[in-house]
Amino acid sequence: MSAVRPTCPAALPPRVYVVTGKPHQPYNEPSYSTDPRTYGVFLKPEMPDEEYAKVRDSVKAFVNRDDAIDFAYHCNLVGVMCPVFDRVDDRWIYNELETSRIADDIN
Repeated sequence: MSAVRPTCPAALPPRVYVVTGKPHQPYNEPSYSTDPRTYGVFLKPEMPDEEYAKVRDSVKAFVNRDDAIDFAYHCNLVGVMCPVFDRVDDRWIYNELETSRIADDIN
């Protein structure tokens, strides 16, 4: 197992937008990593590369809100979810209010 290790805590962004959805058209990745494991945010900790490869195209983490919305628009909006997490000390905390806001903006 060679799962991606999270970035140094000091280098982690203050907020991450995790978008799950199956893109139905080509999508150009931003210049930064969209692998949720890079930021230590994932639904299943320590996911091995083989397992992540199965969902890689449909689970992305974005540090930029507009990038997250752009990716969501490349997906079937019926199946898109975009939970938002804020970094508090060394933990990721689910942000219900921002998740609701971005869902409104996507729809």
